[in-house]
Amino acid sequence: MVIKETIAVLSVIILLISIPLCILLYQYVFVPSTYLQEERVFNITAVGEPSGAYTLEEINGLNYWWKRFAPMTLLLEVGDQVILNLKSADSTHQFYVPELGLDPVTVTPGKVETLSFTAEKKGIYQYFCTTMCGDCHTFMTGWIVISEKDDPVKAPHPIVCPLCAPDFGIPPQTEMLDLGEYLYQKLGCVGCHGWFGKGGIRNPNYAKQYVPAHNTTTDKLFLKTPEDAAKFCKWLITHESIPQSEDNPDIPMFNFVSARYQALKDIAKKGSTPEKLDKTGPEPPLWMPAWKFRLADREFDAIILYFITLKKWEEDEEIEGADLFTQRVMLPSGSNPISERSDISAVTPA
Repeated sequence: MVIKETIAVLSVIILLISIPLCILLYQYVFVPSTYLQEERVFNITAVGEPSGAYTLEEINGLNYWWKRFAPMTLLLEVGDQVILNLKSADSTHQFYVPELGLDPVTVTPGKVETLSFTAEKKGIYQYFCTTMCGDCHTFMTGWIVISEKDDPVKAPHPIVCPLCAPDFGIPPQTEMLDLGEYLYQKLGCVGCHGWFGKGGIRNPNYAKQYVPAHNTTTDKLFLKTPEDAAKFCKWLITHESIPQSEDNPDIPMFNFVSARYQALKDIAKKGSTPEKLDKTGPEPPLWMPAWKFRLADREFDAIILYFITLKKWEEDEEIEGADLFTQRVMLPSGSNPISERSDISAVTPA
């Protein structure tokens, strides 16, 4: 009887010792050995808030809520065998590197997705998040830099969302122009279309190469003069509050202008997919999302109103280097009907 009890006690002790030992052996010996010695392994976490980044930093319940995580820049050498372990700290993301031939991979909370590739060619390659994941979505991008062993490539500066630091507060409640500017920044439109709508953001394998600028919206609406642009801005602000029969400002070819305005609004509501430059190549990573579920009709009008004020007319060019964003405050009264905020905000409906 004593022998049986002794054996039972020893068996329990052996189990209590062997189980943790097996776990440790698996974690520190078996798992690392699943990767070949020459493979480079990166554990990457996608985080939408508060900073919007793919990062190599550890994210946990203690630091997620307050820390701005450094965007990942991978430094590789030609010939490296690369393993990317991707996970999400919050919402669903997509990781996409079109110029390395890495198709979009959906990264969901609670699951690790693994990508593997060989660093074959020297260069700088941009990765993207291609699923709308929050206000910082358009800044969830960065660099994979591949160098020759004896010829290092200088990495670009990390792409950091500048919109996470300031507190935007509540949206402007009275002036549509202020609301349009607020939404353009708050929703991250600047990430693809540039500050003050200047464009210049490259979209790999896009037929037009660069994301469209918005400081050309006035031209696309065929508003030929500052006076016509001012009249159209007033119409945008008031056209829902006056009878339909009077809803036609004195603008040449207004029916055509109105149709162009509606087409622009529909693109913003329904979204659009960029046309490929190489039909057999990868999908361009930057595309226009459908905003119809996030914005009210008048908010779309406010954004278009803001676009129109970004136009730089010939008489504005005497202020060298100044944008209309600044000029509408700087210019003296009467110098430009679009530059004067009072011209288009004073008629805001009650």
